[in-house]
Amino acid sequence: MTSDQIVVLVALIVLIIGLGSGKFKPMHVFLFAYSIVVIGGILDDDEALLGLANVSVISIALLLIWSNIIRYSATLHSLFKKLLPDNLSYGGYIARITGYLGTLSGIMNNTPLVAMVIPYVVQWSRRRGIPPSRVLIPLAYITIAGGTLTLLGTSSHLVINGYITKLGYPDISITALLPIGIIVLVITGLYFWTIGWRLLPSRRDLSEETLEQSREYMAEAKVREDSPLVGQTVGKAHLRQLKGLFLAAIERDGELIVPVKRSEEIQANDVLLFTGRPETIIDLIQSRPGLELPQQNKLRSVPRHEIVEAVVPINSTLVRQRVKDTNFRSRYDAAIIAVHRQGERLRKKIGDIVLQPGDMLLLMVGGDFWNRVNEDNNIYVVGKVGEVIQYKGWRDILIVGGSAIALLLAMLKIVPLFHALVTLLAGLLLFRIIKLQDLSSRLDWNLLLICAMAIPIGFAVKKVGLADKIIESYLTMIGDAPLWLMLFAFYLLANIITEIMFNVGAAAIVAPLAVSLATHLGVPITPVVLTAMFAVALSVLTPYGYQVNLMVMGPGNYRFKDYFRVGLPLAIIYALIVPSLIWMIHFNK
Repeated sequence: MTSDQIVVLVALIVLIIGLGSGKFKPMHVFLFAYSIVVIGGILDDDEALLGLANVSVISIALLLIWSNIIRYSATLHSLFKKLLPDNLSYGGYIARITGYLGTLSGIMNNTPLVAMVIPYVVQWSRRRGIPPSRVLIPLAYITIAGGTLTLLGTSSHLVINGYITKLGYPDISITALLPIGIIVLVITGLYFWTIGWRLLPSRRDLSEETLEQSREYMAEAKVREDSPLVGQTVGKAHLRQLKGLFLAAIERDGELIVPVKRSEEIQANDVLLFTGRPETIIDLIQSRPGLELPQQNKLRSVPRHEIVEAVVPINSTLVRQRVKDTNFRSRYDAAIIAVHRQGERLRKKIGDIVLQPGDMLLLMVGGDFWNRVNEDNNIYVVGKVGEVIQYKGWRDILIVGGSAIALLLAMLKIVPLFHALVTLLAGLLLFRIIKLQDLSSRLDWNLLLICAMAIPIGFAVKKVGLADKIIESYLTMIGDAPLWLMLFAFYLLANIITEIMFNVGAAAIVAPLAVSLATHLGVPITPVVLTAMFAVALSVLTPYGYQVNLMVMGPGNYRFKDYFRVGLPLAIIYALIVPSLIWMIHFNK
């Protein structure tokens, strides 16, 4: 092995261990691996910037902007309201999300789509008395399957496509995945309709259980009329730096003040609502004259609409930060009253909790919460349908109609996808439906930069011959096997890499391996690349391979083992069917 190959291999090991451990932000891991191949002299300046000048990466940016615009469409929200009527059966639920949301996820980025739909699904399940744990993994897995319908369905498709075009190979067409994608989607729906629902856990609604057990994590103190705290601000009274307690809200004359600002003046008869360790409230009352225990639990009298559940996605800037360092209260006009991770409430002081991907936050929200959260992609509200409809009337018609025309023209190959998306966004800017300064807030910059670094990392794997070396070893192990078995083995390899990391990270490694495998076998590149695209996209064994899996973890009250138990039979079905279909369509002619 040459010195250059060793350098690139180290970068790949950094990616696999860094992303697989879950202890580091994906953005930081990619940046470190990217730095290794650049500083190691593997890539020249032009090669290092291949991702930034790549049409596929720019298309991802445009799709992210479009997806985060259309999610506020009145038409879509009206569709989702009608999609889940109160009298809908569980089997009807599976059929509808397979038909409607599965299809929609083929043209729309999965993350904003699932974020938009989860509140409707959770509210429907509550009205029907069905635990969210019975409905949310099916939602995630069906939208993942729907993402394989077209090239637009997931970012990893476009990353792989961007890589092969930089090597001089032709684009994979938008509809190249469609025949197999339809079969994958139908099989996924049938799986949950017949077998999968039996493997799903049936656990209590996590947020309802948390509210019922509020005494376990909420502490309260009432301000007496003779208290020396009366007239002082929260900051001067030192109520923001309490050991074991976090001031979440103030109940005053039947109204809830949330979040509590440092400048808020304390008044007589205020009830201070703290999160943290309730046993410490006695110490607080003893150390602060003029405080007493109230006669009732004020949280139980808080209107249900004041309590909101939200999930922290994998690319959030909040990940790996302590709550007290996030400026959460002023940022969102909300206070965190509980944090759940893998079905368990974290019992540390709220401010000291280091947030992780998939954490579910129980929030007390203020009046400006919805305006602020709608402009932010760092948390997704999952338990309540919020005030998120921004586009109605003629604006809504232009967005939905323009989107349909642009995507149809691209799918029919009348105009390239990039041109269609640029024209669509230019039209939305021209008619002042969106503002130029708002475009930045619609982007997931972490994901975009990861995609931009994934392509040159993949290029480095191919350039130094490491991909050829890995494939040669792979072919030696398999021996003189039939082509179908080679595709099957490659699918398994790519899928395992995805489950260890996450789909875009896996795409950076799998793409050069696909090209090398096709070259060594002397077969067209397209079938092997399609195998890689399906394998990287169909992550159903862990919550970490795909962002939407993490998004449903908190609201569904899932454990890690739930994903494996439900996903293993489905993963086996995919592994048997996808390579077989690719072989039959592309080679058995």
